[in-house]
Amino acid sequence: MSKSNKIIIQCCICGAGTKKAQAPTVPYTPEEIAREVVAVAKAGASVAHIHVREDKEVNGKMEIGYKSMSLQKFTETVELSRKYCAEEGLHHHQPHHLRRRV
Repeated sequence: MSKSNKIIIQCCICGAGTKKAQAPTVPYTPEEIAREVVAVAKAGASVAHIHVREDKEVNGKMEIGYKSMSLQKFTETVELSRKYCAEEGLHHHQPHHLRRRV
């Protein structure tokens, strides 16, 4: 077996619970996440690990960008990402329980 210098670069775009108060540039919407996927693909990443967000009422308070497992949000984000960087060859990594559905 010959040796190779090939590497795989994975980018974890937004974290599961990181808020804009902690990192002002963290993307929340499917559109924002998809645009970040394009940026990391152009920078050389071959894998984008994503978490999706949604606005949700939690303990009587509206939380903007609350962590979510919404299949609809994952689907929208992945479809936009694929649309925007189809020629980049970027692979999408979803949590194992969503891989078969998205």
